[in-house]
Amino acid sequence: MEASPTHGSAGEALHGDQLPDDWAHADQGLICLLCRRDLAAEEAIASAPDSPIGVRAELRRAALIEFEVRRNPGHPDGVIARTCRSSAPAVAKARQRLGLADHPTAAPRSANDRKAARR
Repeated sequence: MEASPTHGSAGEALHGDQLPDDWAHADQGLICLLCRRDLAAEEAIASAPDSPIGVRAELRRAALIEFEVRRNPGHPDGVIARTCRSSAPAVAKARQRLGLADHPTAAPRSANDRKAARR
């Protein structure tokens, strides 16, 4: 899946040398965050093409969580879990699989910290 320079609302921002936030150069070309997430999920599903749908769904879910943990290793588990529509324990397990288990897992402590984490 390759995103074009006019994909989403980033077309105007691509005229300079600076990429819009959450866009990256990859083997497939310039792609947005949503497309990068889809690619991670597709690669995981492709590893088990003849598996039952439940197994493929679990592979997809794990791949999305691992993608987000790699992308933002400093984010708390709860923040990544909300991004992936998953649970904090699932994110913690992904951190362990990736060898990143010593990163923050606790939720922000104050209301101001929670607001800052949402940004």
